[in-house]
Amino acid sequence: MVRGYRALQPWTDGKIWWNNWGQGGSHPGYVDETSVCRAKVSEVGNTYFVINPAVLQGWLQQPETNHGLLFKNTQVDANFHWWAHGDQDNHPPKLVIGYDVN
Repeated sequence: MVRGYRALQPWTDGKIWWNNWGQGGSHPGYVDETSVCRAKVSEVGNTYFVINPAVLQGWLQQPETNHGLLFKNTQVDANFHWWAHGDQDNHPPKLVIGYDVN
């Protein structure tokens, strides 16, 4: 199981690593303590996270607070590795937003 947490501090793509950004967001004030989404990650393929609409609404109302999400494995498993590259991969992660106006 992987959970997503709101990043509370700005960061720069390609320059942030687990050891130079609040120890991977574990220091207070780097990542919200409450997760906003979760999903089970299994084999290679698509993983879908459903994000709390209030988080998205907050980002729309205050875009300067959108520092993205930090995904953390919730189970202790030394063999678990989950990663995704941005623009350096043939299949980069993408954000798809679905909504219902009702």
